[in-house]
Amino acid sequence: MFIIGGVIGRLFAGYFINKFGLKRLLLVTIIICLAIISSYFININVQFLILIRLLHGIPHGMALTIISSIAHKLSQNRESLKVLAIIV
Repeated sequence: MFIIGGVIGRLFAGYFINKFGLKRLLLVTIIICLAIISSYFININVQFLILIRLLHGIPHGMALTIISSIAHKLSQNRESLKVLAIIV
């Protein structure tokens, strides 16, 4: 479920990056991730845990896309491929 959420997050990351910007969206996705991580401790049942895993994957996938975009922007020379290879 986490991977499905990550794919969903990556699909919508481009739209939200264009709308809000890289740094602001990265901060928001990290805050959302922390809020969702804290909800793991309210484990009611297995279905709730599966839902939390899906919801956790969405901002995580968006954050990974944003971080790789920031790394690519910061390294615009020949070393950008090396940096992206290390991150991914």
